[in-house]
Amino acid sequence: MPSFFYSTKNADSSIHQLPPSLDRDSVLGILHNDALLPRILWPNTIMADKQQTLSGIKGILSDSNVHASLLKLTDGLSCVEKVAGFTMTVSYIILDGEAATGDVKRPRCLRLREERSIRALKPIASFTKFKNESPTKTRNLLRFFEAFSQNGADSMAALESIAVADSNNDRQKAASA
Repeated sequence: MPSFFYSTKNADSSIHQLPPSLDRDSVLGILHNDALLPRILWPNTIMADKQQTLSGIKGILSDSNVHASLLKLTDGLSCVEKVAGFTMTVSYIILDGEAATGDVKRPRCLRLREERSIRALKPIASFTKFKNESPTKTRNLLRFFEAFSQNGADSMAALESIAVADSNNDRQKAASA
């Protein structure tokens, strides 16, 4: 819906390859899992004041006071974060596709399309820019899918691998500061 005061900017969509051992139902099951997904997207944060809605969950991220909502889509998920007058949205859509080689004997491979947008007051929105790389939550999700496929669909082991990678990333940032 158009607004006189607000403007929305969209980044180019990105498409990420998912591990071939994952099927559509398991990926969609993870994206729609209200208990697991916040731990994947924000591994070192607790979603406080969680409330179930008709289309997903909403709550407040404990370390940043960001209001977050995870909205289930028929073919994916939309993650909406609101802070200080900004609304950041990342949508993940599951895509089916033939293997890159076009070989019909090979199984179909799944891909995940990432669509990002930001909504802000018009004067501020004109200065907003998107990074070329995917946000951390997308990298965490892709890491989880990779670990999940390698660990025989063990979600706890996959979660642990994300937490380890995330803490290593925090240490590297602290060392470079």
